[in-house]
Amino acid sequence: MRRLDCVLFFPPPGAQFQVPEIGLPQLTSFLRTQGAACEAVDLNRTFMEDYLFGRQDQVRERVARRLGRAKGRPLLKVLDAEDFLSLDFSKTANHSYSFIADDAAELWNELLAVNADRYDIADVVRSAKRGDALFDPFYREHVRPWARRTGLVGFSVETSHQLASALHFSKRIKADRPGTKVVLGGTWFICTRPFLKPFSAVFDFADFVVPVEGERPLLDLIRLLRKTPSPADAELRRVAGLVLRSGDRLVDTGDPKPVPMASLSAGDFAHFKPGRFIGSQYPVLSTKGCYWNRCRFCFHSYAGVETRSKTAGQVLREMKQVVSRYRPKEIELADSAVPLSLLKSLPAGMRRQGLKVPWTALVRADEGLTRQDLGRLKASGCLNLGIGLESADPAVLRRSDKGIRLEVLDRLLDEASQVGLRVSLFLIYFPFEDRRSYERSWRYVLDRRDKIADVSAQYLFLGRNSRLFAEPGRWGLRLAKGFEQDTRSFWLPYSCRGALSKAEFYALTSEKFRLFYERSERGLALSSAPAAACP
Repeated sequence: MRRLDCVLFFPPPGAQFQVPEIGLPQLTSFLRTQGAACEAVDLNRTFMEDYLFGRQDQVRERVARRLGRAKGRPLLKVLDAEDFLSLDFSKTANHSYSFIADDAAELWNELLAVNADRYDIADVVRSAKRGDALFDPFYREHVRPWARRTGLVGFSVETSHQLASALHFSKRIKADRPGTKVVLGGTWFICTRPFLKPFSAVFDFADFVVPVEGERPLLDLIRLLRKTPSPADAELRRVAGLVLRSGDRLVDTGDPKPVPMASLSAGDFAHFKPGRFIGSQYPVLSTKGCYWNRCRFCFHSYAGVETRSKTAGQVLREMKQVVSRYRPKEIELADSAVPLSLLKSLPAGMRRQGLKVPWTALVRADEGLTRQDLGRLKASGCLNLGIGLESADPAVLRRSDKGIRLEVLDRLLDEASQVGLRVSLFLIYFPFEDRRSYERSWRYVLDRRDKIADVSAQYLFLGRNSRLFAEPGRWGLRLAKGFEQDTRSFWLPYSCRGALSKAEFYALTSEKFRLFYERSERGLALSSAPAAACP
């Protein structure tokens, strides 16, 4: 079997990933264009479907025992071991989730990942170091065969839920093949980069961390390891974009020069195939970063990530490649917000190239988007535009630096409805706003429900990389004790005096969802169930 320069894994569990992950497939394609032999493997889909849900007789009792040990944890209050044993695992994962009243996907992630009472790094490390009745057999069958083919293994950690399994598998790889180098990367490490010192225990499992975009650091690391399988620290420090541990110090080798967007290509999804709970969409990335990049609450932008876009021609080529190779039912433009000029140029390009595929995108409520533009998007196959409203209270919009105007969104909703283009909205409950302010947002949505295809709402998530995290006191937020060691970098626990409790938020939001979805003459098909999320 062919020897590889590296194998990159997307670890489990991540029930929240509803489309194949874009980062590793695109990274793999780039490395191959530079002459590196590498593969990217979606362990998450394999674990959640082929292993966990596909082998119910072997796995069910192990999970039920773990569930029993976790009794008393808030998210597990409605599901006991007997309930779990009665689940039909041959159904889709989402169907199984419907058995649980609230936080279903969160429950699975929590249950299968840390197996500890807290998300403190010490708990995660203890979990990763011990034997695991779920992960050990999975490692032997699905991880070890790939790891044996290379001297460099990487794990892309997107959320804290994946951290324990990534460390656990790293430990097993090091035990089996001590000479193998292990690198950890992904958005969790990018977000946590300025605060990495309290998490230095990850270096008990791995050799390197890549807390930046991975293309250039991994390519340079591969080239170095080809020449010197065990390079000295001095050589490694010349690879920009790494963090190493030297004694009791962490050494950050600095920022690499970003690779040109033109050098990136469509993702290689050979090992990221859609399944029962992964959606039928395939992602195409047009932009890194966000062209607005001012929202104080946002945790989707990262320090050191320069906002830059591909050309419309490149995006169209990638869409065409994905359609040709994978025959997707839909393509998702997987951007925080597609730049307006790029968005406007896609319909004509798709028409010229004869590209016929349904697609979706996230956009801002930009006044430059006209009725004619919306009609062209619809005609090109665009199924849905997702727009972050966040709040319909002008004071909240100003305070959060959202940078949109309600009158512009009103016009877009009217004109999208006229051309038959679906629009979905996102709401956030900000703890510093009172109940009336949050209800004002829902009143805005309910008054326009015949023009809105879908709505989702979440309690404010506090991410380490948000501007809000840098000044919590200004917003009346108090971080929980021990947050410095808390691995939940995208949803840190906090309190806010006078805020709605999580229970009050759920009760109010559930009632608003009921009102939103109780309508018969809308002429719009709903694509998903209502979503209410809490950190």
